[in-house]
Amino acid sequence: MRRRGIVAGLLLAAASLGACQRGDPATGGGVPIQAYDNIVFTGSATTNQRGDQIKRAAIAQGWVVEERGPRLLRATYTLRRYQAVVELPYTNTGFSVRYVSSQNLETAPGFVLRDYNAWVDRLQRAIVTGR
Repeated sequence: MRRRGIVAGLLLAAASLGACQRGDPATGGGVPIQAYDNIVFTGSATTNQRGDQIKRAAIAQGWVVEERGPRLLRATYTLRRYQAVVELPYTNTGFSVRYVSSQNLETAPGFVLRDYNAWVDRLQRAIVTGR
């Protein structure tokens, strides 16, 4: 009898752990989209130099970058069947990374697979460090 209780407890714990790893069904297992607004650059540079800094960093991280207007870049990252598109408005003092769209990443409105946030986090860190 006690053995059945232990086995049942272990099965319940395993099922609970599996449910936690899949995430909240209401979000499709996704996480909230991470936004980076008004990240401040260190040092001084012109607006053109900042645009070049963002482009170099994004390209080094595997993003394809295009100019969309004055002080606005659009970057696309593609890995296998996944794609993320962000806009990067910038000034000479700071920049933002804003979600535009994705393929096979969005799980519910405002939620994405955690890979998106990891890619964008690496992108913003590369921009700040100039790498």
